[in-house]
Amino acid sequence: MKKFFNSLNLNALSGAGFQDFQTRQKLLTYFLAALLVLALFYWTSTILSSKKAEIQSTATAARERIVRVQSEIQKLQDKELNAKPLNTALPSYIQGMGQRMGMSAKFVNIRPVSSTGKQEQVSFRSENLVYKDFSAILQDFEQYDNVWVKSVQLAKRFDNPKRLDVIWDIVRTTQ
Repeated sequence: MKKFFNSLNLNALSGAGFQDFQTRQKLLTYFLAALLVLALFYWTSTILSSKKAEIQSTATAARERIVRVQSEIQKLQDKELNAKPLNTALPSYIQGMGQRMGMSAKFVNIRPVSSTGKQEQVSFRSENLVYKDFSAILQDFEQYDNVWVKSVQLAKRFDNPKRLDVIWDIVRTTQ
């Protein structure tokens, strides 16, 4: 710091009416303090502008996610509006679904379960399914607005872990 003060030519200031050393030192101190304050303002403005850009990018990403979620909600609502009720008895529908999908041999032990009110419940077991078949069965149930899967129990087959044995509990509300 002393080298800095010694390197300054304080004699050049003498022509401006600053005769004594203390006045020159105070003036130089004020000048350096003002310079430090300006540097501090510049530094904080750079930090704040980078934070502002970060917040804006986060807000933009959040808006994009909101738009995607809203479009998914709209798709689900449209799908729900297009859904139709299942008017067939649930056990016969499940047997027909197995025949339509070519999996009637995989659907075993289809049995009605006692239920209360205006609900019909069926439990059945499907054996030796691949994951694609499992997904197709779920999608088939989703096309009806009065049918839902109450529970699913998945078990990998001991002889082939790429295949599943599934126990389904399906419920249909009746009007």
